[in-house]
Amino acid sequence: MEAYCQARPLEAETKNVKVTTWMQVVVGSMLLALCAQISIPIQPVPMTLQTLALYLLATSLGGKKAAMAALLYLAEATVGLPVLAGGNINPLWMFGSSVGYLLSFPAAAYVIGSISQRHTPSSIRTALAIMSGQVIIYGLGALFLAQFIGTQLALTLGVLPFLAWDALKVLLCSCITKYSGKLGKSLG
Repeated sequence: MEAYCQARPLEAETKNVKVTTWMQVVVGSMLLALCAQISIPIQPVPMTLQTLALYLLATSLGGKKAAMAALLYLAEATVGLPVLAGGNINPLWMFGSSVGYLLSFPAAAYVIGSISQRHTPSSIRTALAIMSGQVIIYGLGALFLAQFIGTQLALTLGVLPFLAWDALKVLLCSCITKYSGKLGKSLG
């Protein structure tokens, strides 16, 4: 009987961790959706603050939670919620020109979070982790975009216009991560 009573607090603690994790994932998907609304509607792929949100989620919550938030975001888009850039509703987003970029989010989040949380945080390590994830985003994004407009245009329109903008986001996220500490640890 005594052993049973001692095990009960562990079960409650485990439930609290699970609830906290899912709350972080849901809030993370909401942050991705919110940052999708801050966009410059260029063609064929809009510029948004989604990748900044992805970087912040991955460096603060870790790879697994950030990847789950990205997957939840994609599920929200698939069921027709207005979470895509500009508030667009498109349950068939996986057939559009942004598909590669969107599909890369979970993998990029996982890589960024795993690298950045493996070692003691530093601005340089955070920036390198984010750049590793950004390579995934550019790679898959351009690969899928090339199916619509060809390889040369995919690189010219789907990667080059984003380089300076994304470099600024890498710098911003690195500074935020350095000066705010690990947000995920304070939240969970």
